[in-house]
Amino acid sequence: MGAIYLVRHGQASFGADDYDELSPLGVQQSRILGSWISHCNLKVDRVVIGTNRRHRQTAECCLAALRKAPPESGWEVASGFSEFDHVEVLERFRPELRGQAAINA
Repeated sequence: MGAIYLVRHGQASFGADDYDELSPLGVQQSRILGSWISHCNLKVDRVVIGTNRRHRQTAECCLAALRKAPPESGWEVASGFSEFDHVEVLERFRPELRGQAAINA
């Protein structure tokens, strides 16, 4: 029987100009996961990612450790795996946190 592995993206670049980018730690986390998948001899037949760049970056770093992984051209992008807009959530429910300066304070 097959198995489904759900993987959350590596750490993003919170507080940076471009949040939708893996941080150096996120890259390292993704590579470690790929090494673990390889070590456990888990088979990856299909890759489905969300629409965010950090989703693709996580998959790229993770699957680079595998000898046999689906080619990137065969990956499926599914918007259902994309995340909500965290800035909008903050602005709606914590208006005092509107803007990066208020978040950093």
